[in-house]
Amino acid sequence: AYRAMCAQGLLVVLCGLAGAAARVPLVGYRAPLGTAYRAPRQSISAAAVGTVAESRAASPPPLTSTVIVGGGPAGLATAIMLAKHGWTDIHLIDRLAPPPAPDDTAIWSETARFYLLGLGGRGQLSLRSLGVWDDVAQYTTQVLGRRDWSPGGDPDGVERIFTDRKFATEVIARDRLVGALHRVVSTRYAHAVTLHYGCACADVEWDASGQAATLHLDVRPVAAPRSAAGGPVGGAEAHEGKPVRTSVRTGLVIGADGTATQVAMAIAADSSDFQIIRYEVINATVPTPLPPPKMNKKQ
Repeated sequence: AYRAMCAQGLLVVLCGLAGAAARVPLVGYRAPLGTAYRAPRQSISAAAVGTVAESRAASPPPLTSTVIVGGGPAGLATAIMLAKHGWTDIHLIDRLAPPPAPDDTAIWSETARFYLLGLGGRGQLSLRSLGVWDDVAQYTTQVLGRRDWSPGGDPDGVERIFTDRKFATEVIARDRLVGALHRVVSTRYAHAVTLHYGCACADVEWDASGQAATLHLDVRPVAAPRSAAGGPVGGAEAHEGKPVRTSVRTGLVIGADGTATQVAMAIAADSSDFQIIRYEVINATVPTPLPPPKMNKKQ
């Protein structure tokens, strides 16, 4: 009764952001064809809160339209795309705290300390199609080449300079990209998307009817940067050290938090047509010394 949803538009966004291949998999659950999987817009309220035992034994919590698990580039881009197409009642959950502001120079001044992404032609076109390229481009650095390493090759690598490409690669710290997309969602699509941080998906339970799923979430207190939006799902209050369990029922759940996602594992456990494949990393690892942190005069 369940199947993975791989909508063409979502895959275009993911493949574009990842470059040559989609590095962040998108998996989802939807009801069989012909069944409604969207509900009228409503906030996830205190009525949706309950323990795992309560949600399984008592009547199910109210249905919310869409839940996106994972607040990285893929999850935020998916939320933006759905909102642009008129979807509402979209809830995005992430186990971490909200990302820092993309223009916080105190954080982003030392590029070497962050995981960097290279946005090529597909990535730039995908972000343009979402209407967010200008929001991202102001934080990127253009590069005309790269250095490649291969097993058994030159330890210094091989430098490649490209002068005949239609798109020059734009480099940005992965978390800074997240911050830029987070700002877009918070300022332009707050009417359609609600962001929930400090909220981890612990389990996914499919309805016997095949028309919905219940997500069991662990909510913890998190720091809230200036640009943060949203709060704990279900109105549950998180307590120091111990997560609060809450449950949310939805007609569409999208897993955008990597291959170790509870959503993907839940689909794989219930469907022989869905498999999680992990590939061995064979790229050579070259240690790079980090520059010392900048110290002020008093330090």
